[in-house]
Amino acid sequence: MKQLFLVRHGEVDFNAEGRYFGKIDVELNKNGLRQADDIAKKMIGLNINVIVASPLKRCRNTADIISGVISAPVVLMDEFRERAYGVFEGLTRKEAKNKYPELWAKNITRIYNGAPPGGETIKEAEARVYKGLKKIKIKYPDKIVLIVTHAFVGKIIHRFFYKLTDEEFFEYRLDNAEIVKYDFA
Repeated sequence: MKQLFLVRHGEVDFNAEGRYFGKIDVELNKNGLRQADDIAKKMIGLNINVIVASPLKRCRNTADIISGVISAPVVLMDEFRERAYGVFEGLTRKEAKNKYPELWAKNITRIYNGAPPGGETIKEAEARVYKGLKKIKIKYPDKIVLIVTHAFVGKIIHRFFYKLTDEEFFEYRLDNAEIVKYDFA
């Protein structure tokens, strides 16, 4: 892969409500569909050869809309699905704090080797995403690739390219329908 573009899926209702959703498979809302269409138009002329997407609906839908505009095939890869947040999934931060005060006090979602029950550690998510990046680098050595993925996976990919400290990692944010470009050396 000679160049990588990264896009976070369009908005879903859980984004607007501030909910953890991880593996919960939700659809794009009206704004998310509009964002996906807008981002697709921005992809015209970037010569993207293949779109790699998380298999969750919000990414598949965003990738399909982009594909319809730029005529690049979509390949689904589980390595780019969102981090699992276990018992926090479906809850707002306030609800998670109230329902699981001891877990919340430990700030378990920010601990490298910790995760809410049923969730995935940062280390586990990072290993999965890095494996996916290596796969697409090998499979598409001379191609321009677009990955359509999630917020936390976007943090991991950003860290892969920029070797962020933990503080920088948690400060970095990939917004809905935002495009980021990375070059492989």
